[in-house]
Amino acid sequence: MWDRFDLGRRRWLRGRGFRAGPLSLHSTTTVGGALFVVLGVVFLAFDGTSALPSLLSTETGFAWEERLSALGGTVSDRLLLLVLAAVAALVAAVVLVRGTSRRRDAEEQEEHEEAVPPGPEPTATR
Repeated sequence: MWDRFDLGRRRWLRGRGFRAGPLSLHSTTTVGGALFVVLGVVFLAFDGTSALPSLLSTETGFAWEERLSALGGTVSDRLLLLVLAAVAALVAAVVLVRGTSRRRDAEEQEEHEEAVPPGPEPTATR
């Protein structure tokens, strides 16, 4: 979407630099810094997140934790590591195969362009 709508060239998305006294600032970094300050104030005001309301009651959260703990206890650590290793190997193989095929396609395209010399421009006949 970024490339499709050429959003990198949109002026309203790039932000602007400005000066605040002796400081040279940028609008996006200033907004980001302000958000972190607000987040810090919220954490200080609410003792971290302990005083914020929860989506689940304490009993429901405990029941979920117990069920998930029982489910996790049925899967052995070795099996989990084996599955994770197999997924990592599969992802690595796919990345390597894609990189090799793309490189080969680029080389074939390059060879084709070198093999076909540019000819004279066709002239229009009437």
